[in-house]
Amino acid sequence: SSVLFDDSELTYNGLEQTQSVTVSYNGTKQVEGVDYTLSDNKQTNAGTYTMTITGTGNIEGTKTVDFTIKQKEPTVDDFNIPEIAEYAYTGEPVELPLPTLKEPYTGGGEITLSYTTGSTQPTDMGEYTVWFKMTEGDNFLSSSGLEYGKLVIKPAGFAVNVNIEDWTYGDAASTPTYTD
Repeated sequence: SSVLFDDSELTYNGLEQTQSVTVSYNGTKQVEGVDYTLSDNKQTNAGTYTMTITGTGNIEGTKTVDFTIKQKEPTVDDFNIPEIAEYAYTGEPVELPLPTLKEPYTGGGEITLSYTTGSTQPTDMGEYTVWFKMTEGDNFLSSSGLEYGKLVIKPAGFAVNVNIEDWTYGDAASTPTYTD
């Protein structure tokens, strides 16, 4: 008998997938449920699995066949990416939240950010492009250069209140007082 995979390559998608097959015996295509049954051909995560084909009716015996669900190549669309707000300059590094995998995905690696300045979090005023990468995980290949967005650090705002109550136009200049 021969077994051919109907889906030659399965790739992780977060959902249960079925590896379907075509079974032939002496050159004749066999019918699932009549001539044979399949078991263990449904899986979700990336990996190599063994399914069992069991003959029924005119076919006897069992045959095991391995099939693989490949790891997914991550794209920006696979992630929940937080919106970047504008930040006021404080002199401290800006901490951005990390992207997370969207449902139903699992099995990603560690996620890290990089910036126009490199891997150091920006502290100075300016505009920075932010990227992220993910190391290889159980269900995903590694990735780099996925765009997160633009980070803008603006000048810090400040307010000064000036009091000139006791001054009359035409009088000699006096020193105003201020409070912050």
